[in-house]
Amino acid sequence: MYHYRKAFLIVCVALTCLLSFGCSRELSVNSQSSKHWESLNLNMKLVRELRIHKNLLFACACRDGLFRLDTRAVLSGWEYLGFADTTLARDLLYGVTSVFIDSKETVFVGISTPETDGIGLFRSIDYGLTWIPSDSGIRPPDSSTVFPISTQVQAIEGISSPQQVMMLGMETSIYKSTDGGLFWKIVNGRSDAGGLGIHTIEFNAAKPNEVWAGGESGYFTPHLFFSDDFGNSWNYINLIPHIAVHGFSSDNAVYDIVSNPDDENIVYLGMIGLVLKSVDKGKSWSCVLCNENDNFMHWRLSLNPFNPNELLVTGKRIFHTYDGGGTWHTLGLVKDSKAYYALEVDWVNRILYASTSSPNYSVYRRCF
Repeated sequence: MYHYRKAFLIVCVALTCLLSFGCSRELSVNSQSSKHWESLNLNMKLVRELRIHKNLLFACACRDGLFRLDTRAVLSGWEYLGFADTTLARDLLYGVTSVFIDSKETVFVGISTPETDGIGLFRSIDYGLTWIPSDSGIRPPDSSTVFPISTQVQAIEGISSPQQVMMLGMETSIYKSTDGGLFWKIVNGRSDAGGLGIHTIEFNAAKPNEVWAGGESGYFTPHLFFSDDFGNSWNYINLIPHIAVHGFSSDNAVYDIVSNPDDENIVYLGMIGLVLKSVDKGKSWSCVLCNENDNFMHWRLSLNPFNPNELLVTGKRIFHTYDGGGTWHTLGLVKDSKAYYALEVDWVNRILYASTSSPNYSVYRRCF
């Protein structure tokens, strides 16, 4: 009996090591513990968005430009890929706002500025070392008016199956490309007006023909749109009654959207002070995370594709749920950080990457 028990313990230890190896192997020697935050040393940079592709982590550092890090060799540091403009305000809405890597490994970067001329969308076929303007169709070359302009990109997203489709979220409009970003056409909104922006676009993981887009109108009300034909036509969803019942004013915005890959009807929205959930494809909404006493943005959400009931959300803390928002706990804090913005999660190895606010602007990672 002793030998059987000993063999069982050895198997258990081996399985535990295998399960934890995926996370621990990725962290550098500077990390004291897999459950502690490790600084990736992009210091004093306000990062709006993080995007990981294979072993490369891209950081949209707003007015400070775009950066790239090899997560296998963090000690080598970040590579600057361009687009800095320190004349802009240090604000999440200006500078480099979004990055996207398509199925052909072309990297797209979006820029937002108050300027009415210039180029706001570029693509790269060498992971960001060189760039090509890619805003054809957003601003016609013979345009004599202020609008449309391409320097208003707030979000870039795409899907490769069953057809290659990309979407751009602009200040008051959504553009679509079906040729790998070479040409764009407007599919929602107006090209001759200003506003606060389409902050996020999400293709439904369960039905890629269904697309969600969210942001904020020029009247400071939350914008939410839905399309079931790859973005060719859109329906507006009024969120004001759904947030009013929870004591929130109409002065709000949609900052991120995630959908359930196992159930096309389940969608989550990250907003100011609350996370909404719909189980009927937007017909009704419930508040699964309500922070009535603060106005922190839930800027980014990430849903576990292997267990869609598990969700991570940034805000004043990083919130974590295992039951679809029924109960929440928070992860340990980065010292002196007042808020968390960008979020990218390697769900295979269970490593999360997040950016923090002042006075400790930086990018961190940890196992969870």
